[in-house]
Amino acid sequence: MGNSGAGKTHLAVATLKELVERGHGGYFCEYGKLLRDIQASYNPESESTQMAILDPVLRAEVLVIDSLGEIKPSIWVLDIIGHILNTRYADASRDLSHRRCTILTTNFIDTAGEKEARLPNGRLIVNREETLADRIGARVRSRLMKCAGRWNSSRLIFAVKCARQVAPAPRD
Repeated sequence: MGNSGAGKTHLAVATLKELVERGHGGYFCEYGKLLRDIQASYNPESESTQMAILDPVLRAEVLVIDSLGEIKPSIWVLDIIGHILNTRYADASRDLSHRRCTILTTNFIDTAGEKEARLPNGRLIVNREETLADRIGARVRSRLMKCAGRWNSSRLIFAVKCARQVAPAPRD
């Protein structure tokens, strides 16, 4: 979590790169592009399918989803991100040999800041910043909290460790 330019993507990619170098399978996707690619797969002229696009996302041992919440939520968007996170969680929980680590970056905070202002007529208005829950839905946010247990905003990255942490590489 953090403002644009804070280094969230850099930290996430560096983490992914380190884990891949240690022998773990990894996959990086940008949230908005992933959703646009899935939408494009619905075109009858498209050569790709939704499942072909989602397969590496669902199966990756280490997954980075960059810019979570970038796309305004619709029921379809909430269903897709819910499906991704729930499937990864369920697969890892069902068979502990299928470890899953999901690293998410987002520009949206977990709690809303409010700013008060007065209109020229004296009426008070309150502006509230959008939260991550506003952008990914309360249900998906709840799943993330269940998986990770806590937010770590000081590192500007939110790592979801569902069922099992990715193990360190074996030592030679």
